Amino acid sequence: MPAVEGALMRSGAEWEFYNFQIEHPLDAGGTGVALRRYPTRHKAKGAPRDCPLARIWWLREGKAVPFQQYADTAKAHPACGIR
Repeated sequence: MPAVEGALMRSGAEWEFYNFQIEHPLDAGGTGVALRRYPTRHKAKGAPRDCPLARIWWLREGKAVPFQQYADTAKAHPACGIR
């Protein structure tokens, strides 16, 4: 999925120590929901973050199609130097 790969590549350029472990997978029929924490470190600033997030994946024929991510971005702001 080029869009997902592109988003992950951009994020990987700015953040390190990714942990893609899903804490709470939820089956919602043709939709999957993954709840997890997001421990990373900003490469330029060196500051850590640990954000809770949820990803909703739409599934078709057993394959993931578009997804939507909801993250607590206020927890990421200090790591980026944003107040």
